[in-house]
Amino acid sequence: MDPQKGIIAWFARNSVAANLLMAFLILGGLFSSYFLVNKEIIPSYELNYLQISVAYPGAAPQEIEEGINIKIEEAIQDINGIKKVTSVASDGFGNVTIEVEDNYDPQDILDEAKLAIDAISTFPDNIEKPNIFRIKPENNVIWVSVYGDLTLHEMKELAKSIREDITSLPAVTRAKVTGVRDYEISIELSEDKLREYGLNFAQVAQAVQNSSIDLPGGAIRAQDGDILLRTKGQAYTGEDFEKIVVSTRPDGSRIMLPQVATIKDGFEERLEYTRFNGKPAAIIEVSSIDDQNALDISAQVKAYIAQRRMTLPAGAQLDTWGDLTHYLKGRLNMMLSNMFYGALLVFLILAIFLELKLAFWVMMGLPVCFLGAVLLMPVEPFSLSINLLTLFAFILVLGIVVDDAIVIGESAYTEIEKHGHSLENVVRGANKVAMPATIGVLTTIVAFLPMLMVSGPQGIIWKSIGMIVILCLMFSLVESKLILPAHLAHMKPKKPRSQLGKMGLLKAKLNDKIQYFIHHKYRFFLERCIKQRYNVVAIFIGVLILSIALVVSGKIRMVTMPDLPSDFIQVHLEMDEGSSETNTLKVVKEVEAALYAMNDQMESENGYQVVKHSFIDMSSRTSAFIFAELTKSEDREVDGVAIASAWREQLPELIAVKKLNINASTNEGGGDISFRLTASNLEQLSMAATELKQKLKTYEGVYDISDNFSSGSHEIRLTIKPEAEAQGLTLSDLASQVRYGFYGY
Repeated sequence: MDPQKGIIAWFARNSVAANLLMAFLILGGLFSSYFLVNKEIIPSYELNYLQISVAYPGAAPQEIEEGINIKIEEAIQDINGIKKVTSVASDGFGNVTIEVEDNYDPQDILDEAKLAIDAISTFPDNIEKPNIFRIKPENNVIWVSVYGDLTLHEMKELAKSIREDITSLPAVTRAKVTGVRDYEISIELSEDKLREYGLNFAQVAQAVQNSSIDLPGGAIRAQDGDILLRTKGQAYTGEDFEKIVVSTRPDGSRIMLPQVATIKDGFEERLEYTRFNGKPAAIIEVSSIDDQNALDISAQVKAYIAQRRMTLPAGAQLDTWGDLTHYLKGRLNMMLSNMFYGALLVFLILAIFLELKLAFWVMMGLPVCFLGAVLLMPVEPFSLSINLLTLFAFILVLGIVVDDAIVIGESAYTEIEKHGHSLENVVRGANKVAMPATIGVLTTIVAFLPMLMVSGPQGIIWKSIGMIVILCLMFSLVESKLILPAHLAHMKPKKPRSQLGKMGLLKAKLNDKIQYFIHHKYRFFLERCIKQRYNVVAIFIGVLILSIALVVSGKIRMVTMPDLPSDFIQVHLEMDEGSSETNTLKVVKEVEAALYAMNDQMESENGYQVVKHSFIDMSSRTSAFIFAELTKSEDREVDGVAIASAWREQLPELIAVKKLNINASTNEGGGDISFRLTASNLEQLSMAATELKQKLKTYEGVYDISDNFSSGSHEIRLTIKPEAEAQGLTLSDLASQVRYGFYGY
């Protein structure tokens, strides 16, 4: 085939087509990046996991295991498509997690599991309705804290108002309030009053149910239209419940609900200890869904908070924290910076050794390849967003995409140097290396193709990286084969040496020295290597063996996920089963005090504080979550791991703590080493876990040792006396009365 008739030659002759293609890729990529491509922290994905949650207030873990979890496991064991089932029993709560096979639809498995669980008739009587749902990751963007010296009611109403304002922002759809208890109307019956009026729990509860109700009754058809019938008597406030009649006596007098009960219109009775920067707080979590722009969400929320601060009531404070778009913007700035300096470096080196204009057009290959990839990112087969993973892929491929253009440009330049400047020589030079350059790029593409075949949640990560790399490499072929030769072909011929200025002469002399080195030094060395090829191969094999030996011997460490310092330190606290709320709160305050002591120590040693915000969430009697946001890494010299170690050193001896994990790295995959223990009974399992933990504590450098064994709380077991049975009472009556007294009806 005539090399002057191929597609490279056609584009070289038709520079308008090449320029239009280049302009289309650049302008289209810019338009796509600003208006079409979504910006998010991590790509949206769905997990192949289902969760079944069942609440059984007051039940011990063993009761949960036997009465709920095992029955659920047995009910779903014959469902096709279930890969793995994991169950956890804790005080008053049972969780069963289902992992679905990759080739099955999780929604179908969910429907089958729901039918199987609904068919279970042997659940304990007092459990709440099982909640079955598909686990969906939250794409959190930023958190807002409402805190200060406010009453619980004021805090909740202010947080609700701010949450409504935030969701009304153009970029925001999802925001939820956490850290405050829900409203609740409690009716506390008096045992003495019930005896006085001859009533019991069930009678009062039935009276409340019968009097607090909204029920449609149908419709009356009339000439003017239908008239709906509706019974409307639902009680919503404490005052509404005070008007309920519990019973009517034979003499016509009525017993009202306040006569036998105390009605409290307040908040539900559950533990909720939330603190932000040491003060009571309510938290608003703002997250993105689908194709929402995380950068816009963050910017609009921050602008609203800055304005809302001016109208806060006395004693209230408002702050944003945990803004994850900081890392997205940082990675984006890193990519742009690397691209700029990389392109500049390519330009300078090529400008020194080759032509200035050739260096410029080779350098332009970088933005063309990147913007071409951005142009296709929102297209359906790819459906990619700008996120931490895709930006990492751009940074990864940064040094690869320009290689093809350098090879093509150098070959064309060599042909021009030998035979003079002409379109035919440019095309000839490009065609000489077109095939090997293309094969080189395609080989790299093949190396990244397996990333597109990974399934499951991890597949989202690898596909995002692999697809961006492949798109950039494909556009590097387009740019180097179709666009670059057209620009090189229409460059002005090189000036004779006699017409060069000082800079031109300097560059020419430098080029002469490089050519001398290539032809006399490097060529001689290359010829010797070819003659001694077996020795050269042996040397490289020896280096390879040495490299493998360094890894195998442990001289070069190997880890699955590196512990990169983070701007956040997370502390997960778990107390021994049966620990009281008071003891847990005491430990939480000790951990918090250690944080502030560490911060003061850092300030005295370094001249600045390292903790920007602190957050405490204790919504369980035996567990708590403590979160410290550090000042940005660029504003401090101490990394997060060192800060976490300093925090750990400030901790006093903590009593009855089952687990205290302080994590300051981006790797949240758990401990570095984990053991799985199995035993035929719980007693053996507990003894083995305790013995293993004691042994591990003897090793230097081992810390945060914990296990997930749950032994349950101390309990009082009730049995009915024979004389009570003689009076007609049953064990069920006893259990019901005790439960009504603690948990209500």
